[in-house]
This record gives sequence, structure tokens and C-alpha cells, in this order.
Amino acid sequence: MRTPIADVGEHDALIVRTDYADDASWRALLAALGEDVHPVDDPAWADATPAEAVAAARATADGGPNVLFLADRTALTGPGHPLLAVTTLLPEDCAEPEWYAQETEFGTEFRALAAAVAEINANLSIGNLGFEEFAAAARRDPEGRYRPEAD
Repeated sequence: MRTPIADVGEHDALIVRTDYADDASWRALLAALGEDVHPVDDPAWADATPAEAVAAARATADGGPNVLFLADRTALTGPGHPLLAVTTLLPEDCAEPEWYAQETEFGTEFRALAAAVAEINANLSIGNLGFEEFAAAARRDPEGRYRPEAD
């Protein structure tokens, strides 16, 4: 059984580890992320799906963050640690169906380099940019990754 995700606020960068093959890679990823992240490091989350992580994040007292990041095998082994960014928005959160369609126009997930996590999280938290804008930028990237502005 997956352990609950606790004490995650709307503005926290939630990182859920889903691959447990290499602890050194996990430590390197955490170092690349820097501060202001809320890592979930519990083997109960091994091989968790994005939907499972979203459900757990949304079950927190305040509804959880706008986006979460999965530290899967690709994130732990790929150059730049490309985490899987997943929106926590669901269709029932939107008063109008077209709002959900707009927010997920480019999908409900995309890869983001670790160096971009703070930028993504901050902009989504304050409503400066929408998930679809980051997903669109990742789609335009030759490797399908969102890269930080300075990259």
C-alpha cells in the first residue's frame, strides 16, 4: 500500500520517487533540484503511476500542489534528470469543459529537467503561466524536455 503524501502545500515542489534501483542517482537528483522541494522517498511508491501520485497529492488537507514531479527511471538516469511533470488538475476542477481542454491541450504530463522544476512550480503556483505553456515548450524541444529559461 502506498503511504500518504502529507504536509504538501499548494506551493511546494512535490517530487515522488518511483524508481529505487540506484540511491546515488536519487541523491544526485536531489542535489540538482536544490532547496524548496518536498521529496517523497518511500519504497512503497516504487513503480507508482502518475494517476496514483495525483490522487495522493490531491488527498492532502489543502488539495495539494498544481503539479507534481515523478522521479522515475528516466529522471534518475537521464542527462539533466528529466523528471515527469504531471498536472494535478482534473476535469471536475473546471467550471467549463473547455478550460480543462485548454490546460491539457499538449497533454497532462511532460518531461522537465531538474534545473527547471523551481521555475515551473513557481510560475504555476502564482498563475503566471499555465501547465499547457510548459507542455507546449517541452513538445517543441528536440528531446521533448522543458528546459529552464537560462538553459
